[in-house]
Parts: sequence; C-alpha cells; structure tokens
Amino acid sequence: MLPYENPACSLLAVPPTESLGRCESVVLDSQKPIMDRARSRSGSIEGRPSDRLARRSGGRRSQDEQFPELVDLFHRTVLRLAALTRKLDLMQARLGEAEADRVRFCREVITAVTRGKFELTDAFAIPDPGRPIAEVAISDADGYAAARQMIREYAEQAGMDDERSGELVLAAGEAISNAVKHAREGTCGLYRREDSLVIRVSDSGSGVRPQDLASAVLVPGYSTKPSLGMGFTLMLRLSDHISMATGTHGTIVQVEKKIAPPEEDPLVSWVLERL
Repeated sequence: MLPYENPACSLLAVPPTESLGRCESVVLDSQKPIMDRARSRSGSIEGRPSDRLARRSGGRRSQDEQFPELVDLFHRTVLRLAALTRKLDLMQARLGEAEADRVRFCREVITAVTRGKFELTDAFAIPDPGRPIAEVAISDADGYAAARQMIREYAEQAGMDDERSGELVLAAGEAISNAVKHAREGTCGLYRREDSLVIRVSDSGSGVRPQDLASAVLVPGYSTKPSLGMGFTLMLRLSDHISMATGTHGTIVQVEKKIAPPEEDPLVSWVLERL
C-alpha cells in the first residue's frame, strides 16, 4: 500500500509519513478564511427575518412592493372618484334649488295674473273642502259621466240655478277630463260649505311639469296631450276659486262655486255705470 500522498504536502515538502495529520491541518488552515467567509455569509442570511420570510414564501414580495405604480394609480383614482362624487352631489342640490325656485316663481305669476282666483300650492295647504257629500271613481268614460250627473243633481238640490249649476258641471268636467286623460286612477268628491259647493278631483298620475304650469293654467287650450277641452282657462271663468297641487305622486284640483251669485259692491257698480 502506498503511503498517503497529498498534493499540498508535496508542495510544502512534508514527508508522506507525516502527511495524514499535518497536511490535513495545513489544508484546513489554508481553507479556513474561505470557510469562515462562507459561514459568515450563510449566517447573516439566516439571521435576517425578512429574508427567512422571503425564503418561506418562495421569495415572493407583497403586491405593493411588486407593483408600486399600479398601487399609486389606484389610490389616485379613488381620490378622483370621491371628488367627482362630491361635485355631482353639489350639482344635484343646485338643480333641486333651481327647480324649487321655478315652481315658486310660477305660483307667484299665476296668483298675480288671476288676481288670487287660482292658487297653486302644496297638497297639505289646500283649503278644507267642507262637509263630504259623495264620491265616485273616474278611471274611465263611465266614471266621467257619473261624476257629472252627481254634481248636477246635488247642485239643483242645494238651490243653485240652472246657469250656475251648468257652469259648475262644465268646470268640474274639465278637471275630471284631465284626470282621466293623464292618470289611470282618480276620484271626484263633492263637498258642501255654508254658501258654496266644492268639487275635489284627485288622481295618481305623474303631475304637471314645472315648465308647463304657467302655460297649462294661463294659455287657452294648452295641453301636453291632444284634447278638445279648454282646460284651466275655462275653469277659471266658470268657477269662483281654484286650488291645485301637483307633483310626481299625483294632482289635486279643487273647484269652488258659490250657490248664489255674489252681490256686487255698490261702489263697483257705480264706477262701472260711469265708464
């Protein structure tokens, strides 16, 4: 058996008989700096918690670290959407205020032009109609005819003359016709006050649009749908007072007419005679 020969021992001129122990130590001593550096590197890697966590997770980083540009874009988009939502809410509030101002202006114009004879108001502000007498449904032509007949008969019983009762029937007929034409369901109620009869026509239609209010009340024959009636202008001439509330949930029209013609003011009669 040949003695153990180590190239490192030959290079260092160490006899073969002594090579087993000494040369191994020489080789180890010569490799010690390299091994120490390797151990220090491996130790430092194992010592970092973040790197150990990265090794456990397969070396993957979080999405925020992998895609910082996308995360920033997402945050900026959310902020922009929030700003746009605030602007939209503000615009809607301003539109609501503008619509309310338009309705208020129409009410003032109609009241001024009709000298208070036509009152455009809210449903809760419509005057109390008085003692209820009868009520009929007015969803079709049969209901329209029944309501007119009811009004005519009671007007005669209340002592209203033929001319005034005919005017009341015509005025109420226009309100009933509008309800039948523009709404699917409606009612016509007859009420009695001390010196007048009141007709209240209610429906569940979509109401009169604010931009159409002035024309619907003041323009003869105006209608958003084809009609042969004269509408509110005829009602104004044939009744003593009209109250109306309209909106998206329906319309209420209340027509009032005195049982007996009102007495003329002597001063007004004297002025009219001299004109």
